Amino acid sequence: MGDKRPQAPSHSVQSSEEQQAPSKRHRVAEAPGKWDDLPAEKLTFCIGTKDASTAVGLINSAARCPALTAYDLRWRRHSGQRPQASGWLVQLLRSLLDNANDPPMPIWPALSVELTEPQRRSLRWMLTKEAGTDDELVVERGCQDCRFSTHRGIDFQVRFSFTLRGGILADSMGYGKTLLAVALTAASCGEALPERKGKPPCSPTLIFVPENLVYQWLREFKKAFGEAVHVRLFGRHNSPAVSSSRRSGSAGPELSIGTPGEAETSSSSTATFSVYAAASAEGWAELMLEANWSDALALVMPYSLLRSVEPWFCLHRFHWRRIIIDELHEALSCQTMADALALISSQHVWGLSGTLPTATAGDVVRLAALFGVSLPIDETNAGRFLDCYVRRNNSSVADNIPVDQHCQVVRPNPMERAIYLACQHDFDLPLEAPEAHAGYVPAFLSTWRGLQEHGREAALVKLCCHHQVTTTDVELLSTPAQSVERLRIWKKHHCEEAKRLIQKNALLAEWMQRNAQRSPGHLTAKRPVTSTSCASIGDSDRDAQDLAEAEVAKAVAMTDEQLLEACGKDLGVTAFALCDRPNEAEARWLEWCEKSGLCPGTKGAISRLRKIMYDELWGRLVDGADGWAALSKMSGRDWQADYAAAQQSRLHEAVADFGSSLRSARFLESAVRQASSAPGEVECGICLQEMRFPCITPCAHIFCAVCIERSLVSKPECPQCRAPVQGRSQLSALQSSIPSSPSSNFVQAGSHDGFFGSKITALVAKLEAIQRSGEKAVVFAQWQDLIFKIHAALSQYGVPAAVLAGGAFERASVLQQFESPTLPVLLLSLED
Repeated sequence: MGDKRPQAPSHSVQSSEEQQAPSKRHRVAEAPGKWDDLPAEKLTFCIGTKDASTAVGLINSAARCPALTAYDLRWRRHSGQRPQASGWLVQLLRSLLDNANDPPMPIWPALSVELTEPQRRSLRWMLTKEAGTDDELVVERGCQDCRFSTHRGIDFQVRFSFTLRGGILADSMGYGKTLLAVALTAASCGEALPERKGKPPCSPTLIFVPENLVYQWLREFKKAFGEAVHVRLFGRHNSPAVSSSRRSGSAGPELSIGTPGEAETSSSSTATFSVYAAASAEGWAELMLEANWSDALALVMPYSLLRSVEPWFCLHRFHWRRIIIDELHEALSCQTMADALALISSQHVWGLSGTLPTATAGDVVRLAALFGVSLPIDETNAGRFLDCYVRRNNSSVADNIPVDQHCQVVRPNPMERAIYLACQHDFDLPLEAPEAHAGYVPAFLSTWRGLQEHGREAALVKLCCHHQVTTTDVELLSTPAQSVERLRIWKKHHCEEAKRLIQKNALLAEWMQRNAQRSPGHLTAKRPVTSTSCASIGDSDRDAQDLAEAEVAKAVAMTDEQLLEACGKDLGVTAFALCDRPNEAEARWLEWCEKSGLCPGTKGAISRLRKIMYDELWGRLVDGADGWAALSKMSGRDWQADYAAAQQSRLHEAVADFGSSLRSARFLESAVRQASSAPGEVECGICLQEMRFPCITPCAHIFCAVCIERSLVSKPECPQCRAPVQGRSQLSALQSSIPSSPSSNFVQAGSHDGFFGSKITALVAKLEAIQRSGEKAVVFAQWQDLIFKIHAALSQYGVPAAVLAGGAFERASVLQQFESPTLPVLLLSLED
């Protein structure tokens, strides 16, 4: 390897083509067959002036990295092999190395917590990396690099040798990465620290963590060193100090919150070293006023401080002993934060992450940039970096804990099952509105307004946990019967609203049809047709069609004056779009209709026409009969006929919506009637016997499971109303498939049955048993609102519980309470 500082190429470049031609002809002949050193004076002769300047620029850039120890130039005759693929998305199909082959450190008596042998192996590797006595990282850049041109017949490389002081621990969760970093911080705190680039040395180790982990790191220091360390947190109303007083039976030190004056109490007078933490920019200002902050063992601070100008400039001013970045993947996810960390000068750099991104070469390049190393984006160099400076250990550091898996089956009560089946029916109900515009949602689905945004599967899972219909607080203390009654009210309202829309749209469609037909020279639109050619429809659709035909017949029978009086109010709030460039509007509109697949005479198309004329072409909207009359004065197509056809589309949509709302309401009534009926009270409509294993069809008719399945084999329709039923998949069982005989893993709702449903009731009973046994429990739930329902149930029945939510300090306070014997239950949401 050559000197660290590169020398400028001494070979002068010839200016004329006649002078350069002999060099180009002879360089392939002079190139060695194998890799050999290339003198700096022959660099231009080998690869040309442009690429020689690029190579010198790379060398000068790498020389700014303190970890660079040497570099050299190599060349050879082209081997005939194609360069390997490069790019940010090149996949790295390799696993990370572990510390299984490293010798373990001796047991360290100064630690209050004894490290296991795998942890002591990892600590040995970390100390070896900081000493710089381990393998060097060799980075090769050359003809395969995109920075260089392709030279026919010549392979060229510039090799850099780096000795990085640090690395990355990518151990799995629970291995003890935080404890290892704490031990590393104390193991080399007494070594002398030189200055670098004029920056004065500063002894503390900087530890950057997510905001919610600041308090946890202080606890880890106190747990590892006990009375030997004094810990203090700045940035709260009361600066917390950590004392090591132990409760009887406690497994670790207790953290107590004190006042700023407690920084020099007797608990800190016996401490060997101090660890300070700043929770915010204000806390950093308080920390800087601490007289001996520069003599601390470590300074813990959240990532957010890097976004504040004053803390960052202070950090950038010194050369620190060590930087430790916890949850490294979070820091790398923000490029600004990663750049700020890379600019802070330190003797050693360490990263901790249980989910380190190493899937592609681009991921590894970002990791190497944190250490000041610029890697070419290829598989070879990325793999070398991972092998040298990244370790992942998956072995367990604790004794095998016996795990007992229990599965308790909870039978829902009949009303809960009726709610579940109603929701399943509504989400599976097809949207039958003809020519419905994009984003059309039928009214009956708004019944599940608190569940609709989650989608079908999530909504059903939530109903399995609690019979909630909305996410409002009124659902907390409502019984399943009250939830059913609320559903009935909403579905009745939807049916009434759909009937009103049919009446309104029938009147408007007839009025527009008459007036469009009387416009001279205009096309006549077809009269609204509400009957269907489908011979097999259900009772609900048939009732909706009958109602629509009756309303249309009423409208047709009216005189012009009666019709205008009946629909005058609705016509007065109907907006018609007008503009001065109708031909341009028509061209744009028809082009949009062709792309979207909608016919011009539909509701969605007319909505787009209004947007084109009003928003894009600076038109205007005119309501009522005046706007209708103005349509006939616009040139181009028959605009009145388009609006009349769109009104007919609205009528069809209202008919389909009313049919679906009727079917949904009747399905709920049938499910509730079966749930509340006594055994033998309901008979099967096929066998006329007592209902056995009742199943309900999408059209809300109930039959025995065996009877309806046998009937569907011969004819796929409902035996009662002849609505289409496509096989067993559209049938819903009205009784739980759980056997009625109780078993050891079967839970029946007990004394708490009522407000919170069967599943939460069973959970409360289980937690009460855990509380009586003196044990603790952590409850996980998928959704935050479900956690609050569980918390309300536990509070109702006198079981102390706390929810892990809020900011970092609120969560730390909850965790501290959970360590006390007075709080047996901790609730966590996977959604938070």
